[in-house]
Amino acid sequence: MRTHPCADSEALSPQQIRHVEQVCDRFEAAWQATGSAASPRIEDFLGDAPEPERRILFRELLVLELAYRRRRGSRRR
Repeated sequence: MRTHPCADSEALSPQQIRHVEQVCDRFEAAWQATGSAASPRIEDFLGDAPEPERRILFRELLVLELAYRRRRGSRRR
């Protein structure tokens, strides 16, 4: 689903960008593995990432979570 980190990624080093992408890939795989069971928690994937990586990672994970929730029929309140 993801193609690249968000526009703020220019504040990150190539290594940090790879880390964000890897964490997002694991988060996405966790969503796919859960089916209709409990959803993965963003907090569990943030770890101890430093700023600004943490802020960008949080935003990317949130985008993924919203997309998967929409796919499952959840509506925003």
